[in-house]
Parts: sequence; structure tokens; C-alpha cells
Amino acid sequence: MFSDPHLNKTLTGRDGRRIGYAETGDPQGQPVIYCHGFPASRIEVVLVDQAARRQGVRIIAPDRPGYGMSDYKADRSITDWPADIAELADALGFERFSVLAVSGGGPYGLALCRLLPDRIAAATVVAGLGPVYEVEAVRPMHAPARLGFTSARTAPWLNWLVYGSLLGPFMRARPTLALALLTPAMREADRATLSQPDNHAALSESIREALRPGMRGALLDFKLYSHDWGFDLAGIEMPLTLWHGEEDATVPLSHTLMLAAALPKCQVIQRPREGHFSLPINHADEILQALMQSR
Repeated sequence: MFSDPHLNKTLTGRDGRRIGYAETGDPQGQPVIYCHGFPASRIEVVLVDQAARRQGVRIIAPDRPGYGMSDYKADRSITDWPADIAELADALGFERFSVLAVSGGGPYGLALCRLLPDRIAAATVVAGLGPVYEVEAVRPMHAPARLGFTSARTAPWLNWLVYGSLLGPFMRARPTLALALLTPAMREADRATLSQPDNHAALSESIREALRPGMRGALLDFKLYSHDWGFDLAGIEMPLTLWHGEEDATVPLSHTLMLAAALPKCQVIQRPREGHFSLPINHADEILQALMQSR
């Protein structure tokens, strides 16, 4: 399944970097750029493939630089992402597209809204990571996340030691370890979702592929998340929809509420009894349908 050619496409950009991406859903549908989570890869998009087919949506899911099939870029920033996406969209032949950003893809989806507003038809962020460069955002997170985001900001050498040298080789060899670090306090909804073999296999393979080239992409994301993102949330003038599960123990609901307080035009949709993984999987049809209706 994961060797499907549609999940393993590449584009060589103008600067010579390779961008890996997957295409799922309806090939004739409306294009949606999918911003994957952390640490994850384009493979994550298989979780919404069937819903995308039902909703008539064509999803393009690129790997961020340093993950999966996308070449590492040492000096990249979150605000470089829109240029990569614009080049990918041009190569695939569409001017306008919608955005679906999940978890750690949230800041990247918001950067698209800020810097490519004329090209985006609609945008949705699901369980999006909030401004973890602020102590208030990090405080309610579980211990591994607190350590990662705090050390990325205040002691990067510790981040490289713990996640790069010590845990990195184990997470690359056993992606279920990385998944466990993301979900140490997960509640019933996420436990039930991850107990389903197809979901667990897709998430594990997404992490395995993300870390296959090494830890540099993930460690750089840690750094970028933990410092100013380089754009003003208040400058995003287009309407946005923010979804969050009320039982999310990976990215707390408070992150979405912090984002909503800074965004001029947004709607927050909360789902009780849903967690970090269960929300985008269980409500994929509803999320995609609402995204298409808001175009």
C-alpha cells in the first residue's frame, strides 16, 4: 500500500531541491494542500484518502524539507514554505487551492494563509500546534513535548542530545516509540483510534518515512516552532476554521483558543470526546465537506 506510486512522487524545484509529495482522493477533484503533522510525512494523508474520494477532493501532501523524500534545507524558515507550495501548485497546473493543516502542520498552513492569500480558496486547521514560543502554550503539554519545545528555545544542545543522538536512532528504527512519545497521556478516543490496525500502520509508516533520512528535519522543526514564526497572525485576513477535540492530550485545546484570539476571522469547532488522532480520522468527511463549502 505505502509503495503506491501516487504516494511517492517528486518534483525538483528551481533551486535544485527535491520535494516529495503524495496525491490521494479524487484525481479530478478540487485541489487541497495537506500540511502534515510532526514528526510525520506525506504518508499521513492516507488516513483521509477514502473521505477525500467521497467528497470529491484531490489532496496533495508534500513532505516538508528534511522529511521523507524532500531534501533538507539547513537555513529554511516557516515562511519559506509558501514558496515551495506555490512552485508545486504551478507544476501541477492549478492556480488556487484549499489548505488542510493538521497538528504540527498548523503553523505551516497559517503561513500559507498569510503569504499566499490570493491563491487560497479556503483553509482549515485541525488540532493545530499553537505558539509554543510562548511559555503559556508549552505549560499544559505533556512532559516530552515540554522538554522538546523548551530546550529547542533555551538549550538547543540538549534537544540535539536527547532527540538527535539518544532517542533519534530508536525512533527511526521503531516509529511506535515516536508515536508513544506523542501520546503518553492519550484518552479513550485516541486509544480506540490507534487500536485499529490500519490507522496504527499508517501513522507508524508516516513517522518511519519522516525520519528515514535522519532527524535533521524534525529537529529543525522543533527549533522553528519554538521561536517566532516570522509572520503576524493578525495579518491573516481570510476566514479560517479551527477544529479541535476536547480530549486532545497531545496538543491541548488551549492552543487553538490562543490562535483564535489572535486571528481576525476564524471559527472554532470543538468536538467533545474526540482526541488528537481521532478527530481528523473520525470526522474527515465532515471536515472536508465544510472546507469545500467555505470556498
